[in-house]
Amino acid sequence: MKLENYEVHLPSYSIGNAIYDKIGPVCESYGRTVLVIGGKKALAAALDKIKEAVSHTALEIIGVELYGNDCTYETVDKLRALPLYSEADMVFGVGGGKALDTVKCLCITDDKPVFTFPTIASNCAACTSVSIMYNSDGTFLKPNFFVRPAMHAFIDTEIIAKAYEDHKKGLCTYEVEQVTIRFLFLLKMVLSVSL
Repeated sequence: MKLENYEVHLPSYSIGNAIYDKIGPVCESYGRTVLVIGGKKALAAALDKIKEAVSHTALEIIGVELYGNDCTYETVDKLRALPLYSEADMVFGVGGGKALDTVKCLCITDDKPVFTFPTIASNCAACTSVSIMYNSDGTFLKPNFFVRPAMHAFIDTEIIAKAYEDHKKGLCTYEVEQVTIRFLFLLKMVLSVSL
């Protein structure tokens, strides 16, 4: 058996209900200007808390954009064409899997620092080095693998728990519930191994 050489870039993350307080110490070394890109519901859930935390740092949010509907190469190209994207030193991706995968595909491909802010525990997009790409008609296209994941994931347990509360009100599907349960189980395993 031949031993192959390979490298693995593991995700960096912070987790807790006041974790956005770590935005400054984690992100300031990457620049000053921030473009926030996310989904509509995700931005409604997290943007005010992110803005409040950023107001206590040397960072400046220069714009907020909706990512679109699906993680497609067309969506990535539209975001890349935004003047604010060129001006930003870094991007904060806010949302679920498709939003975070879109922002990762955009930034990691361009070697622009990207930080993820997941708002639901239904997927692993915040911490993985892959984006699941779709065709413009919403059908699956392919996984797009990267050398590294996002620079850091800020996992706010208060926001994640609120998403679960919305689920209990009937706003999420059974499939999302099952994925959420699996994600929380995997997260628990990762945390217990890293302790």
